[in-house]
Formats: sequence, structure tokens, C-alpha cells
Amino acid sequence: MKRKVSIISYYFPPEGGPAVQRISKFIKYLYVFGFESVVITSRHRVKIFDESLLKDVSDVKRIYRIIDLGFILGKKIVRLFLRDKYIDQHQFWNYLVMLKIKKILRKNKIDLIFSTTPPHSSNLLAYKISQKYLIPWIADFRDEWTFDPNFNRNNKAIIDIERNILSKTSAITTVTKKAQNNFASIIDDPSKTFCIYNGYDVDDYKHIPEVESVNDKKLKIIYTGRFTKKSSPTELFDGLVKLRKSEKIDFSNIDFNVVGQEGNKKWLAKYAELKSEIRFTKYQPHNISIRMLAESDVLLLLASNTPQSEVFTGKIFEYIYLRKPILAIIRFRGELSEWLKEYGTVYIGIENENGSVEKTITNVYNDFIKGELNKNVNEKFVYKYDRKTLTESLSKIFNKVL
Repeated sequence: MKRKVSIISYYFPPEGGPAVQRISKFIKYLYVFGFESVVITSRHRVKIFDESLLKDVSDVKRIYRIIDLGFILGKKIVRLFLRDKYIDQHQFWNYLVMLKIKKILRKNKIDLIFSTTPPHSSNLLAYKISQKYLIPWIADFRDEWTFDPNFNRNNKAIIDIERNILSKTSAITTVTKKAQNNFASIIDDPSKTFCIYNGYDVDDYKHIPEVESVNDKKLKIIYTGRFTKKSSPTELFDGLVKLRKSEKIDFSNIDFNVVGQEGNKKWLAKYAELKSEIRFTKYQPHNISIRMLAESDVLLLLASNTPQSEVFTGKIFEYIYLRKPILAIIRFRGELSEWLKEYGTVYIGIENENGSVEKTITNVYNDFIKGELNKNVNEKFVYKYDRKTLTESLSKIFNKVL
């Protein structure tokens, strides 16, 4: 008989995007390892639909979609009500969930709570349920909370909330070692923190044949996803402008494709000279996005991290499964750069090292022209990030706390 775990995830299929993929893959393989998921998620206006993710959660028998009043009222009104206890605009969702949770728990006989954040207010929700009904709780962090560089460290009230509620967790999981160490530093029992990286799902690639670039006359570089402060293209664009002026590379030999939301185009506004060099493709379903990656020569990774908070986006793991060369533009040398080196087939440009980005792009271009793109892949390294293997690690944590 399978144990039942209540999954608290604000984002859930058919909503698309990286925030949904981690929990969808966990749910898919938790079923294999003896856990039945009962999902509590929000009902809110969805900007991106990706119905291809529904297949991953097809074994879920009960999904409770509860309306988020905070999404309707907006950030300003929620902040006005909560003042210094404001975490994010979704805290009002917590209240409506708490009104229904007793009935949900009674009907499903939940053994364990697993919350994944952000939004970080979901941690507060999971904490309240865990404390009131005496159910073990594991908190999963896709991004850090108060250690995030964008968090206002003067907000002592939220820092105290984070420390207080995380001290009550049965375990904490993160997506990087750095995040794991940060959380371990603020709780009494560091041994209950674990790093479970994101990964790739072999099933996503079964219908995608091994292909080389469909046009071997051009270097096909692709980026999939959103441009954000943590995945900023600014240093890349600056480097491309310098290379264009120096004529060190021939842009007519490069097909530079950015696949994602419409807002990505705004980042190019200050770079008029690049508008003819970079094309933008609208957001694609996950399965189509993977096919586009497979048909490209080089996969672009942007990580404008800080020493305090390094980001390992989900796309990195899709990249390594494809065994493609990665062009990584990152801010500094650290956990991510060392991780990429272990993968093997990577070109790394460091933002805070003068000339590094331009030199790295030039190396990629020259190797392509010579037919010598680095393809020295560490196969043992790639194997470690299979979603099924990663979920097995999570299931062992579940069994440990039960």
C-alpha cells in the first residue's frame, strides 16, 4: 500500500515553465517508489500553458485547486494588510487553504507534507498544517528565501519567520550545495538539509532522434527560457557588440535563437546593432523546446549569480542529457563553474573577468568553423542527474522522516 504525501505547490500543470517541471517529475517517480501524491495547488490566471506536462502527473487521483485571493487583490493590498509580516502576495491563498485543509486531510489520510517554493508563503502554509495536525513536513526550495540577494536583509521579521518555521521541518531539500549550506547555518540540526539537484527525464527524449544541426553552414546557438536578473543577457550582448565592431567573427555564419516569452525582446532595446543578429521565437511547449535544443549546435546558459546565491536552472540538465556543447556566461567562478567543468563539453565566459566573454564566444565560433566543437562528455556525470534517480533519493528522505 502506497504512503500518501500532500504536495503543496502553487504552480502545477497545465501551467508551464520551470517552476512546474521539478514538482511534476518528482510526482511522476514518487509513485514508482511507493508514494501517492495528493496535490494542493492554486487556481489563478495562467499566462503559460504546457499540456505536455500533464502526462507526468497522470497518476494523481486528487488535485485540489483553491482560489488565490491575493492574486486577485494584488500585491499592494496584500502588503497593506500584512505590513512587516508580508512575504509575498500569495499569503491570502493560505487562509483559504486552511479553511479546507481539515476535510482534505480527513478524506486522504495524509502521511507526509512536501511543499515546494517559491512563492515562499507556501512554507508558512505547510508549517501551519504540519503543526496543527502533527504531520511531518519537508520543505523544498527551488530558490533561496532570505539568502536571495534580492531580499531586503533589514526585514528582520521575515528572517525570524524563516528561522522559526524551518526549525520545525523534518527535512529541507535544495537545488544547490550553496543553498543547502545556507539553510544548514540557520537551523539547529544541519543534518536534515539535503541537496537534490534538478535533472532530466529520459522519457522526454524518447521520441527525439539523435540529430546534428539541420544547417551545418551556420553555427546554431539557442537559448530557451526567460531573461531575468538571475539569467541576464546583458554581458552577452555587450560582448557581441564588441565582437561585431572588431569583426573577429562573421555574424552571417551564426543563427542566434532566443526561445521564450515575449518580454525577452525588451532586453535588446539598448542594443540596436544586434537586432538583425538575434531572432526571437515565442514560448514553446516543453517537448517542442527539447526538439529545438537537439537540432542546435551550442546551448546557451546565462547565470548572473552572486557568491551568496548560485542558480542551477532546470535547463542545464536538459542541456547535459543532449550531450551538446554549452556556452555558459556566468558572473564568477564557483559551484556552477566547477560543476560545468565536470560535465566536460563547455565554454565558460566569466562576466567579472575583462575580455572573458568575448574570448569565449570567439573560441566557440572558431572551433565550429574548424569542425572542432568540444564534445568531450563525462557520461558518468550525466547519468547522476536522471530524474528517476534523483526522486529515489527524495523517497529515501521521505522514508527516513516517517
